[in-house]
Amino acid sequence: MGSCADSVQVRRNIDDVFDFITDFSNVETIFEHIVNVVPAQEGKCAAGHKFHQTRLIHGRPYHEIVEVIAMERNTKYTLKTSNFGIETIYDYTLEPMGSDSTRVYLTKEARGKGFAKLLLPLVHHLFTRPEHDGNHLKVLKEAVERSNA
Repeated sequence: MGSCADSVQVRRNIDDVFDFITDFSNVETIFEHIVNVVPAQEGKCAAGHKFHQTRLIHGRPYHEIVEVIAMERNTKYTLKTSNFGIETIYDYTLEPMGSDSTRVYLTKEARGKGFAKLLLPLVHHLFTRPEHDGNHLKVLKEAVERSNA
């Protein structure tokens, strides 16, 4: 119940897709309910970097610190955040589909211990419902394809 996976094909080469999704300035563009993204340090995105963001859930703001926990050029990009004892992981894997298209695979996983496990059905709801994160890959695809990357 704490995990879900999906994929989307983006009409951009793998370099453009990777550069777009790993640029902190694009986070608000690829997530419908994320605002006020502020990197915690200067420089280009890398494993270990963190950024602050606000997630709006039914209009209520929840402040989060997001950490890049894995990053391999044009292959993998993994983000982690923790709220209310629940650790969430967004794991993106990229695969070239010719010279001008990229398949983006996304696995969203939630983990909790003790009483926090009781919140896992709510997190699954947030992962899958279109009014929350359910449209994330569609929004990501449209944002990358609109960009001048």
